[in-house]
Amino acid sequence: MMRALCAAALAGFALLLPSAAVAQCREVAPGACVSRKTFAAPADEQPFFGFAEKTPAMAEAERKLLASALQFDKDREQVAQRVAHAGWDALDAGDPATAGRRFNQAFLIDPKQSAVYHGFAVLAQLRFHDPHYAEELFLIARRQPFQMPTVDADYARLLLIMKRPADALPLLEKAVRIVPTFSAAWSNLAFARFQTGDRVGACDAAAEALRRTPGTHVKSEAEQLLRQANCNG
Repeated sequence: MMRALCAAALAGFALLLPSAAVAQCREVAPGACVSRKTFAAPADEQPFFGFAEKTPAMAEAERKLLASALQFDKDREQVAQRVAHAGWDALDAGDPATAGRRFNQAFLIDPKQSAVYHGFAVLAQLRFHDPHYAEELFLIARRQPFQMPTVDADYARLLLIMKRPADALPLLEKAVRIVPTFSAAWSNLAFARFQTGDRVGACDAAAEALRRTPGTHVKSEAEQLLRQANCNG
């Protein structure tokens, strides 16, 4: 069914997307078919450039970008990873517009990169408030090569927001094994355990989050869980 949708969609890839967001499967990389959606933002800040029709000027700008990006390093994978990491730096700095541009640039350089879909998923969740599209992109990110070690934890955080703690729990258990110093994953694991009936395990995870030198937000969440679960009672 999905392959049939992709095949039908690929025939009209260059068609201009209407102003309203429309879900239609588009193949953006070998084996990666995503819903065709747009959001209220400039095209280069939206996932996959908002699927906008390419003008000659846009095609020329892309050609120049690729030539410049690969001028000193012909390894597309490495270059795309560096550009995607610049997108993550922008997200950490609270600049989702720049992040969107960097993820799109990385997508042009090497559309197979997990970090691209991972970044677009976080943008879909945080900036465009579309958790279902975010989940779709997370699922692709988890199938693509060169995954970031935080992909499971970030996807699980989305599942908690979507009130699906049972689905989030195994991802978070895996995430803290892969990156045991990741305080946010421990904090989210505490909530997933508590919401699935494991109060003792939740208290242990919250305490572990606080031992991992968390930032202000994570520290506040872990302390909230300790109170909510009556861990000191």
